[in-house]
Amino acid sequence: FNDFSDVKAKAITRAYVNGSNVEKIIEYGLDSPEGLAVDWVSHNIYWTDTGTKRIEVARVDGKYRRPVLWRGLHEPRSIAVDPNREFIYWSDWAGSGSLHRAQLNGNNPKALIPKLGRVNSLTIDLLEGRIYWCAIQGHIESANMDGSRRTIVATSRRPFTMSLYQDKIYWSDWETGELNVASKHSGNKTLLHSNLEQVTSVVVYHEWGRQVGWSPCTSTGGQCPHLCLGGHCTCQAHYTFHEGKCLPPSSFMLVSTKNSISRLMIDTDECPDSPLPLHSLRNVKVLEYDPLHNTLFWLDGKSNANAIRKWTPNNGPNGGPGSVSVVVGQNHHPTSFTLDPVYRVIFWSCAIEGTINATRLDNGSSPTVLVVQTHPTEKPRHLAVHPLKGFLFWTTEGRDYRIYKSRMDGFRRVMLFSESRAIISMTIDTAHNTLYWSTISSIESCDMNGKNRVVITTGEKFNSISVYGKYIYWLSGTMVMSIATSGGHVEPVWTSQHHLTALAAVSMPSKKVQNTVAYWDCVNGVRVGSHTECTREGPCTPDNFSCASSVGDCIPMKWRCDLADDCLDGSDEANCPQCGPDKFTCQPSFCIDMKYVCDGHPHCPDNADERSCCDNAGWHQCSTEAPTYGYPSSLHTGLTCLPPHFVCDGLHHCDDRSDETNEACLKKQLHVTQESQGYVLLAAFIIAGFLIIMGYGVYRWKTRTSKGDNGVQVGDPALDPLSPKGMRSCGSAACGAKGYPIAGGHSCVLMSTLQRSTSCSQPSSNSLLCYPLNPPPSPATTSKETTRLGLYRPPPPTPCSTDVCHETDSNYQGESEPLPPPPTPTSASPSPSSSTYFHPTPPPPSPTC
Repeated sequence: FNDFSDVKAKAITRAYVNGSNVEKIIEYGLDSPEGLAVDWVSHNIYWTDTGTKRIEVARVDGKYRRPVLWRGLHEPRSIAVDPNREFIYWSDWAGSGSLHRAQLNGNNPKALIPKLGRVNSLTIDLLEGRIYWCAIQGHIESANMDGSRRTIVATSRRPFTMSLYQDKIYWSDWETGELNVASKHSGNKTLLHSNLEQVTSVVVYHEWGRQVGWSPCTSTGGQCPHLCLGGHCTCQAHYTFHEGKCLPPSSFMLVSTKNSISRLMIDTDECPDSPLPLHSLRNVKVLEYDPLHNTLFWLDGKSNANAIRKWTPNNGPNGGPGSVSVVVGQNHHPTSFTLDPVYRVIFWSCAIEGTINATRLDNGSSPTVLVVQTHPTEKPRHLAVHPLKGFLFWTTEGRDYRIYKSRMDGFRRVMLFSESRAIISMTIDTAHNTLYWSTISSIESCDMNGKNRVVITTGEKFNSISVYGKYIYWLSGTMVMSIATSGGHVEPVWTSQHHLTALAAVSMPSKKVQNTVAYWDCVNGVRVGSHTECTREGPCTPDNFSCASSVGDCIPMKWRCDLADDCLDGSDEANCPQCGPDKFTCQPSFCIDMKYVCDGHPHCPDNADERSCCDNAGWHQCSTEAPTYGYPSSLHTGLTCLPPHFVCDGLHHCDDRSDETNEACLKKQLHVTQESQGYVLLAAFIIAGFLIIMGYGVYRWKTRTSKGDNGVQVGDPALDPLSPKGMRSCGSAACGAKGYPIAGGHSCVLMSTLQRSTSCSQPSSNSLLCYPLNPPPSPATTSKETTRLGLYRPPPPTPCSTDVCHETDSNYQGESEPLPPPPTPTSASPSPSSSTYFHPTPPPPSPTC
């Protein structure tokens, strides 16, 4: 056979010398295969891949592939094999170019010659023990096998490829288009052919080259199950050689790009990834593996033309790529799937029809059955199964994003969570009975009943999560990331050359699980071999609701009137009672008093009465449990309300870090602005009220001042004659506008100025008049002392003779009339006994009888 690599086709092909029987022996997991060399003693083939930056080996027929060098390589190019000395040689174009050597199994790599230039072809002179190479810079050189005694053999403008036969070297020149030959000793050059266009490889085929060489593998190669490298049996990647057998790994991960699938080992000294012999992959989206039957399943295709396929490798003595077959065809439009290895069932969702179906894998003896019919507005997406517990989980997209749980036969369906964020992937840790799922910004977990919800980590988009041992792994672009299931730091564990699309963890079940005889108890009490054999028809129990048009189709009573159609005919949402205006509507059939809303305790089954409390109060609600700092927390959901001063303060108080997002900061800023505007309005109202009160007081003061003595003061004794009050002290000189000065007492009595209208109405108290305690004596009886003082004290006005005053009375005070003049000496003073007028002091004596 002639073997050759094809960079454009990304494959290694072989054919007979005459060009017939062309066969691709390796066509998967290659990026840019450049160099190729054959170990004809051990019947192995080596190649370099500049794209993946590694050197690999396989049998000459392409079986049992194994990377031998993957660290420290930058641009591996050409390669040559020395089976006698058990070395491989290769050139690296990185920097100024170099020549390297390692053992056949990749051990003990060593740099031989630095600054070699871009060597594009290597060949070995086994008889003389020298290595020859040509560099595109224009030299053909040679050196000893250890890199010593470097010598220029010939020159050429741009030599590209070369070969050696006996004492002759042959090479092609890309610039001149010539094929030349020269003596390896003298360098004398001879033109063999001209006008050739970019000859990429020159090989001399002769039996002479194959007669030289011996290796321990010559006698033991037939006894090695996979590969013989350097006289020792070695297995293909990730397999272990034990007692003459190559054993597959018991646990590993599977990772895919758009058109390749590889096995990934994290804790190993070998190359961590090994591509599987699968080709013609279109667009891999989901991966699953059945460790009990050593079968790989995947979903690939375009848009709605997806199909679920399976592959079983040939692990027999002859190896081989295995066989590929279709499990669910494109006509069923599968969206995603998961595997139940115990009952040998594939669960797959169809977003177009809104169904979750189950297909048996035992040679198709059982048809596909419908397990779940979702609401028309909900599209089922991701699936996960716990076969040992008998649970099926799935996510839906619709009005929101939900996670549901049911038995694997579709009964006992409950909603675990309702999310506003898109759910990207979901998986189950069956060893610890924990459900994990990822959103666009977090990875979270809970138990099988939806309790004990925990945020593992937050960040950017998390694709295709999987649990492997004590760690959670997910895809982020071209990297595989990890974090402990208990949380901690996120670390990258592996990087691919291409964008990654799917990830799956594989662990061999325990012997107990492997030896378990599976059976299933249906809802109606019938025991069958698999849940796919159960029927949905049967009598409904008292705690179930029977769908109207599907006889025997039962749903839990709590699904009745829960705003989601669970019956195919929607009868579970028909004729639901409505809540009154003084009630809060949890569900159409479930009402609570308004006093229970936002009281810190849930009363609605879906927690709707406590869901928007933080928003109404201007606080921030964490989507995960966080320290409450003494503030209210929704204990039923683990959601925590944070006060505004904890939001956007540079510290993460929520476990999901949602209190420091741009959305939370903008919301806080809006709340502060609204609150400030409220304070400004309140201050404006207070100031306006104060000004109104002050203005009214000034107005009242001015009004009373302008009235002068016409006003009636509060506390006027005339208003309550039997309880004279209102005594006030006057100054030493005068009582002011409303009182007369008193010679000795310096006090006065406030009295009403009785007014009377034309109809003789009751006296009003609009004005007050201050009278002296003792009236002044008449002029006829004025004492000398009084005259000496020079004070004029007019007598008080004569009181009315009746209890009704008229404008003509001397005591009547008009609105603008001055005080009456003092009485004349001849005027008679009325007797107190004959008048209704009352004064707390005796009347003055009459000056003249």
